[in-house]
Amino acid sequence: MSNIEIRMTARTDAEALVRLSRESAIESGALHLFEEGHSREHLTDLLERGVGFAAVEDGEVIGVALFTPIDTGFARLQDLESQHIYVRPDRRSMRLVRKLFGAVQEYADANQHTILLHQVAYFSALNGQTTETKRVGALYKYFEFEGSFGATYVCRPKAKKVA
Repeated sequence: MSNIEIRMTARTDAEALVRLSRESAIESGALHLFEEGHSREHLTDLLERGVGFAAVEDGEVIGVALFTPIDTGFARLQDLESQHIYVRPDRRSMRLVRKLFGAVQEYADANQHTILLHQVAYFSALNGQTTETKRVGALYKYFEFEGSFGATYVCRPKAKKVA
């Protein structure tokens, strides 16, 4: 395995993140919903107003963790919440995840920010699949992140109920 570097994201990472977003859509079985222009606009916005960490291997961004200030509706806090955490499936490893979450922890420590790591697998929730959520929950517990302080419940149209 090549050397993996974790660095802060920059606005210039937008195109690399659009490619990761497309890969996420493919992995989720939702490529038919992928809108490149929307993805670019959304990710550029997050890069401008948030904090992010890019996992880079041989000059290529292979993973990302993006966070934005928490907006409670009555105040914007200095603490952060996750917007997207994704690593290319063929590059996933505990070594990479340790480095990526290590950078998140270092940032939290250095800036005295609490960082909320949300665990919502949109298409898993929409399709009634719990495997992905359990996998991510186990990963967060491995890193001794506190949880859980909430849950995602699905209000599904009665005609779309899944077993």
